[in-house]
This record gives sequence, structure tokens and C-alpha cells, in this order.
Amino acid sequence: MKKKRRYLTRLIKKRRVILSLCLFITVIGITLSFYFTSSAAKDNVIATVNDISIVEREFRLQLNNLKPGVQNYFRNSYGAEITDNFWREEFNGENPMELLKEKALREAIKAKLELSLAREYKLINFVSYDELLEHLQEENERRQEAISDGEVIYGLASFSENQYYRHIIKNIRLNLKDKLSRHENDPLYPTQKELQISFNDHFDEWTNKRYAYTIHKISIPYQDSASMQNAEVKAEKALSDLESGKSFEEVSKLYNEDNKVLSQTISDENNRGERLSTVNLLMTVESLDVNEFSKTVIHENGSYNIIKLVDQMSGDEEAYQENIDLVRNMVVDEKYDDYIQELIDKAEISINQSNYDTVNLE
Repeated sequence: MKKKRRYLTRLIKKRRVILSLCLFITVIGITLSFYFTSSAAKDNVIATVNDISIVEREFRLQLNNLKPGVQNYFRNSYGAEITDNFWREEFNGENPMELLKEKALREAIKAKLELSLAREYKLINFVSYDELLEHLQEENERRQEAISDGEVIYGLASFSENQYYRHIIKNIRLNLKDKLSRHENDPLYPTQKELQISFNDHFDEWTNKRYAYTIHKISIPYQDSASMQNAEVKAEKALSDLESGKSFEEVSKLYNEDNKVLSQTISDENNRGERLSTVNLLMTVESLDVNEFSKTVIHENGSYNIIKLVDQMSGDEEAYQENIDLVRNMVVDEKYDDYIQELIDKAEISINQSNYDTVNLE
């Protein structure tokens, strides 16, 4: 009887071990199945660009980055409300999800070509998203080791996947613009003609604060309210004389103190106090052509004035030299955009339509 009990006890224990082992294998199997299924989903190829894959994981990253901009577009264009059904609705024939995916695919294609170009010029040594993630892990480990060793690091202590991706794309764009614009034969090199055209196209932006006007002035001052009206009447009489055909110099000698022509320069180099005191004169002189006099009396700074524009200098050449670096950067930026667009137009792009269609926001 005792032997039988011992046998049953051993059998039960053995069955428990077998059952536990089976349960463990089952759990591991389910976990691995989930892992590989999940991993495979993330590695679904959405498109290829010159035989380089854009996988679902990087495509989703673009979706998330562009999502706020698409929401704002539909808010501003159609007054759309961001509800649970927003991404499935249509607004005047436009569907938010379709637009978001189109934008995300364009950005993913552009970024992939930029990565490929940067690798071609040996600025980086990777182009696939898996390789980028490997570099992300290495960079975060390097930063953590540096922090542990008490070293100074610049920027974040560690990057998220999205942060690192954007960091890499931003840096390669800057480096490509520099690399491809150094020499005359480089595709982004800005010629002198291109710089001058760009400066002229944005002329007001570069010169709107640069000016120098030389004026002749008839100025009738007053000391107090009692003499103010007499000064105004005298100035109006001087203006009438000018309109009757008398020369500005002749009228100036008749009405100015000391019987002479007054000359003044108004420029952006005048001190701030002087600029403030001549604001009405400046507004008037900007409307005049050279050798034209003002058609109204200007009341400013304790006097009534009539002015004639004698000369003007906008400081174009000086403004060009001062802003040449900014002008150059603008030209290089424009040439870079055109260059990348040309690469996109020439690229062999294949879209895996079934994988593309099944992607939605999670």
C-alpha cells in the first residue's frame, strides 16, 4: 500500500513537471509568434526607391510627424473638428487619412534619397532603417557612457527613435548643402549671377532699412503758441510761391533765417533721437522723386517745413556685401530643393499597394 502511494506521488510530480514544461513551451511559442508577427508587420515594405526599401516603421514615423499639420489644414480649410471619425471623413472630396499618407510617402521618399546621397558622398555609412536604428542604439550607449564618465555631452542624454531620425536628416541636409556648394563644378555652387538675381528678387528684404536722403529745406520755426500761427501762414505763402514757378533756392533765401538754403541728410545711420525727430520728414521724402518738392507743409519739431529731395542713396551695394552670406544660403537652399526634386523625378519608385493600403494610424 505504501509502495503504491509513493508510486502515485512520483507520477503526479512527474506529470506536473511535464505539464509545466508544456505550458512554458506554449507561452514561449506564443510570445515568439507575437514577436515575429509584430516585427514582420513593422518590417513590411511600403515602397522601394532605387531598390532601397522604405519599411512600415519609418513610414509610420512620417505619419506621426505630419499628423498635426494635416489636422491644422482641415481645421483651417473646412472648419473640421478632430473627432474619432475624423480620419475616415471626407471634406469637399478630400480625406485626411489619404492626404496624410500621400504626404508621408513623399517625405519618406525624399529622406531615403537624401540618405542615399549622403552615403554616396561618404557623409554617413548607412541607408536602411534597420542600420539607422543600430546607430541610434550605439549613439545612446555612447552618450550614457560619457555621462557616467563625467564628460560633457551636447544635446539630449539619449535620443528617441523619432528624435534621432530627425536629427540625422537635419544634419545630412546641412552637410550636403555644404559639401555640394564649395566648388564651381559642384551642383549647388551659386554663381555670381545667381546671387545677384536672388538679391534683386528679395531687394526690399535686404535694403528696407538702408537709406540716405539729401534734402533742401525751407523751415519756419516758432517759439510759442502766439508765433505758431504766423509761422504756419508764412510757410503756406512760401509753398504758394513755389507753386507759382519760383525756384526752391530763391524761395529758400526769402523765407529761411539768414536768407540761405538749408541742407539736411536723413539716413539710417542718424542716431535714434534724430530719426524720431524727423519721422514726418522721412515719410514725406520717401514719396518724392529727385528734384521734387513737397506739396504740403510739414509740421515737425517746432517748425513748419517744405522740403525738396536733392539726392537719394539706398545703399544697395553696401547691403549686398553685408548680406552676401545670407543671400548665398538662400540660393543654396533653393538649388538643393531643386536638386533633390530632380533626383525624385528620376528615381525608380515602386509602391507595395497592399501594404500601403493597410497602414492606418494606431
